Amino acid sequence: MAIDRFSMCPGGTGKKIKFCHGDCVGFLEKVQKLMDGGQIRAALQLVDQTLSKDPSRSCVWSYKCLLERAVGNVDQFVKAADEYSQRFPKSPVALAELSLSHLFRGQFSNAIDSLGQSLIASEEQKIIYVRQTAAAATLSEALIKFGHIPPAVEILMLFQNVSHNGQTSVQELLGQVIASQEIPLELREAQWDGLFMDEKYQQLLEVTDRLAVRLRWRDLEKYLRDYLSSNPEDARVWHFLGVTLMWLMEPQEAATAFTRAGELEKNDRLAVFSLYRSFLVTGALGDEENSYDVEVIVDEPDRLKEAVLSDRLVFSQRPEHGQPLPWYFPDDVGEEITPELILAVLRRSIGGDGSQNGRVFSEPGKTPLIAFGSFYGRQTDRPARLLFAGVYESDLERLKEMVKGWLGREDVEWSIKPGSDESSRFIRLALDGEVIAGFDRSVDLKEEWKTPIFEWLPNMTFPALGGLSLKEAANDPQKRRWALAILKYIDYRILNTTITGYLDELRQQLGLGFVDELDVDIKRFRRIPLSLVKVLDLTRLNIETLTQFFNLALVYRESTLIYDLACEIVRRRDEDGVPAALVRTAYIGAIDEALNLGIDDDQIKRLTEEGLAFLEKHNLPHGSLHVRQFRMAFSHGNSEEAKPLLDHMFREHEDEADVMEFLRQFMSLLGYFEQLAQQEGQSPTAGRPSGGGIWTPDSEAGRPGSSKKLWVPGSD
Repeated sequence: MAIDRFSMCPGGTGKKIKFCHGDCVGFLEKVQKLMDGGQIRAALQLVDQTLSKDPSRSCVWSYKCLLERAVGNVDQFVKAADEYSQRFPKSPVALAELSLSHLFRGQFSNAIDSLGQSLIASEEQKIIYVRQTAAAATLSEALIKFGHIPPAVEILMLFQNVSHNGQTSVQELLGQVIASQEIPLELREAQWDGLFMDEKYQQLLEVTDRLAVRLRWRDLEKYLRDYLSSNPEDARVWHFLGVTLMWLMEPQEAATAFTRAGELEKNDRLAVFSLYRSFLVTGALGDEENSYDVEVIVDEPDRLKEAVLSDRLVFSQRPEHGQPLPWYFPDDVGEEITPELILAVLRRSIGGDGSQNGRVFSEPGKTPLIAFGSFYGRQTDRPARLLFAGVYESDLERLKEMVKGWLGREDVEWSIKPGSDESSRFIRLALDGEVIAGFDRSVDLKEEWKTPIFEWLPNMTFPALGGLSLKEAANDPQKRRWALAILKYIDYRILNTTITGYLDELRQQLGLGFVDELDVDIKRFRRIPLSLVKVLDLTRLNIETLTQFFNLALVYRESTLIYDLACEIVRRRDEDGVPAALVRTAYIGAIDEALNLGIDDDQIKRLTEEGLAFLEKHNLPHGSLHVRQFRMAFSHGNSEEAKPLLDHMFREHEDEADVMEFLRQFMSLLGYFEQLAQQEGQSPTAGRPSGGGIWTPDSEAGRPGSSKKLWVPGSD
């Protein structure tokens, strides 16, 4: 492969290859040829030979680092990266390699600092190298793996507009993080520094922005603390400090800063916004207990299974192969086989005649479960064993006594290690309920949730409330905001639409609401914080701000926010300045998320009919709403409604690409099921049309091989 003499030196010298060394081109062509042929070790040998003769070539050192990593020589790579950066301290590529060497040593902070130095070096050359972008992506991926989401997102944001020859690793990784519902929105969105575009902060921002984009976050922290030493009551800068400490991976310090911001903030909504973050970054409400993962070796697996299956304090299931079992064993067990049994070990038996003892939540404030467990017999060369996850420290002895009873002996081979989750007791309570309902489908928690939420929760105390119960804090001017933040955090952690509704009702009962407004204009934001929507009154936002928030919600795939924002846009559909095309998108978003959130069918039907009327009035494409009508009818088995909808879409909406794509996929799926039925011996009825179609609803059979007529859309 010929090397372009006028491209930039891969060693980060800032010069073109032609002007680096006289024979640099020939060397690079030889190395590239070996690499293209898959001869990585031969290429590394050539590099080592060249360095032994002349160690002053930056391009050779850059390939030394690249090839050592490629063959997996971590120690040699770290050594090479250190020497490379020492010899060429102003090379962006050398500093990017140094960043990776720190990463390989598990030194995240040093890796970020070196990447920042690499960016500073790039400013002089006015170029970002491929190797820098690759280092940013690798570092961010590692940060994400270890749960350090905010610094990873910030790094990816800085590099997102850089693309080299179609390489978009940064953009792809950032897109994956942004769209991940497994990560809280407040961690995966670009962090809002808490500051609006106020003139009073202009000088501060000139300094902090310069430090932030160079990843000099430790210097940024020092600057903010120096500012706060002279302005200790500035809530917005305290919030900014909390954000910086999130980047620095110091959650406890960040929580302290957010707490200070919330206590000083004069605006009620922004105060709760900061206080809620103090819980979020630590993942704790203060009522947690240490939990452990337990392993028990079993000598007589048959005896154990018989004892467990007959114990009324154990729920058990025999899982099928490949069945997802998310909460039953520790994350790091690494089992490749399915357990013989999955277990839920209870404090008391649950079931019976509907009496108090038959309810899940009958004991105030107590978690129903002791542990989630799994049993592995002798399917492999490992001994039979029991694994338990999430055992509270106070339950360890009780569980051990139960295991002794199952095994019929006192000497139990028992090992414990700290668990990965230390859940709030109230949040664990909700999780326990879901687990029990998963084992016993007859358990209906919808009514039972009322007991812990309306009877127990108001009387619970949390450290942030200073010894007060939630009910007492709601009436205390100094603690009311904390009560709001606690309820918001519980809502986020449980993520259950039924519980969300009950929590909203509890807030109203306790008189917990915001006492003042926050009028925001999108133009005031330095960064647009989608999560701020959670404390805003949407009816007070101008349409431009509302639209920006709605578009962001779609990017972040936040179902609840999409639904709320879309409904507010729909409410304003007839106001001046509200684009009809925006209203169309809002109707589609509201209907889709209503389906995702399990909102009442009547509400979805009303939205759809209202949307159709609006779109037809404004001569806008509306086939997408018919698609959603059809999906609802089809999922409910309502063929009488589905058939005319499908026929209408074929006849009247053939010019709408998204509608036709849906119909194509649907008909293809029907054709697949028809072929499958024929392969299983269900011959088609004589004279039946070929191709995709659905069965008319004039008989109960409704499947190939019956005497029903097959209706093909577009035909009479």
